[in-house]
Amino acid sequence: MQLEIQKYLFDMQTSINSINEYLEGKRDFDHYQNNKLLRRGIERELEIIGEAASRILKYLLLPEALEGSITQGRAKVKYIFAE
Repeated sequence: MQLEIQKYLFDMQTSINSINEYLEGKRDFDHYQNNKLLRRGIERELEIIGEAASRILKYLLLPEALEGSITQGRAKVKYIFAE
């Protein structure tokens, strides 16, 4: 497995662990909904997980596109979908 993918997976696991710590074993939606700090903390961790997942997918689908310019990446995406 590529080192970049391992880094993203580590970030995802760290965020999952952080969410579990924030919840302290309490999975109560009312508590989540009424606690702005908890809600924002969990939402931030979910953003990190989503971004890492997105980058893994991009890396797996278009590894060369990450090394080139945005224009080159778009051209490769168009080529893939044109097939």
